[in-house]
Amino acid sequence: MSDSEYLYEACGSGDLLRVEELLQVPEVDVNWADEEHHRTPFYRACGQGHVKVVEHLLKDCRLDLNKPQSQDATPFLVACQQGQLEVVNLLLQDERVDVNSAKNDGATPFFMACQFGRLEVVQRLLEDKRIDPNIPNHKSTTPFYVACTKEDYPVIDCLLASDRVDVNKSALKEVSPFFNAVAQGQLQLVVHLLKSDRIDVNKPSAASLTPFMAACEGGNMDVIAVLLAAEAVDVNRPNKDLETPFYTACAHGHLAVVQKLSNDARVSLNTPNDEGLTPFHAACQSGHEDIVAFLLEDARVKVDTPKSDGASPLFTACDRGHAGVVSQLLKAELVEVNAPKTGNITPLWIAAQNGHLEVVRTLVEGNRELDYTAKSAEGEDVWNNTTAAERARQLKFDEVAALIEVHSEPK
Repeated sequence: MSDSEYLYEACGSGDLLRVEELLQVPEVDVNWADEEHHRTPFYRACGQGHVKVVEHLLKDCRLDLNKPQSQDATPFLVACQQGQLEVVNLLLQDERVDVNSAKNDGATPFFMACQFGRLEVVQRLLEDKRIDPNIPNHKSTTPFYVACTKEDYPVIDCLLASDRVDVNKSALKEVSPFFNAVAQGQLQLVVHLLKSDRIDVNKPSAASLTPFMAACEGGNMDVIAVLLAAEAVDVNRPNKDLETPFYTACAHGHLAVVQKLSNDARVSLNTPNDEGLTPFHAACQSGHEDIVAFLLEDARVKVDTPKSDGASPLFTACDRGHAGVVSQLLKAELVEVNAPKTGNITPLWIAAQNGHLEVVRTLVEGNRELDYTAKSAEGEDVWNNTTAAERARQLKFDEVAALIEVHSEPK
């Protein structure tokens, strides 16, 4: 081996006497790097925590103390990553050290200390005003965010205690650390973060979902219960489409969530989205029979509120072919079975046009007064001014048409 390689080995093992000896050799390259990882003698000494060797190398004017290895990790970064507090203290005293130099993935020394749970190093770095504790990596993940994903509570508490740390900064997929904890179902972490008044518990994602809405969408009952118990959580804040958390639970078919939310007096049960679709209507549209049945038993729920185009929940269920939902709705006296949407299209007509035989059968056998003579709006299109049976015949849904015709005959 060359003298430079011997220096590399001596720095790695912490052999100070050998290091001192080799540095006297004129041909020694103090910045020599191994071929595989491009690590220098100084990098190895910092990573291994050999303080005396580091201190001695810092006195050599030939030293490039910021020379990175193959992944652009500097000696200071590896000292932080490995939790070498004495080396970190020593390097922080040297103005030549680039304390925020990041790896090729964007991770800074502070980020690495947080990721690897080096609490003492994190505390020391926060004392240095040169350190930026909020620089994210190339995936937009912040140091606080990564500490939360690791559920490293000592580091989390350390960061929460520092007003220099932005604990609500969005990261990957434009979600905050708290949002991610909720979405991932990290119950203990959610409970822990709720104790801090620095956490914005309602900060939405880029898609405009709040953490509470994300919990309702995911159906995580334990997290939902914790969030409902927190006064700061806005249980009705909608997304950009004006869909509330309760709407989301209904649309996604989470019966247990719907039941839980309906028992909370703060939860709005009838707030529509930007198309006029109520939570009940959303459940009908998605075919969630169990939720429809449950909500039909709640007198507070408006079961016949139409969308902005006039389509009622019954109409939408008929349109989508949800025979089970249609059957549930026909049992509710408040549901108007002939209410048309724009174009004078009734629930029976739309079911006939779509060829939904079972829906049509449910309607005609549902012991309700159907208007078989109702025609669609006048116009020049082939579907205009037709009854449900006529429209079915036009589209060759002969079995549907025959079923309607049989039941439309005078008794």
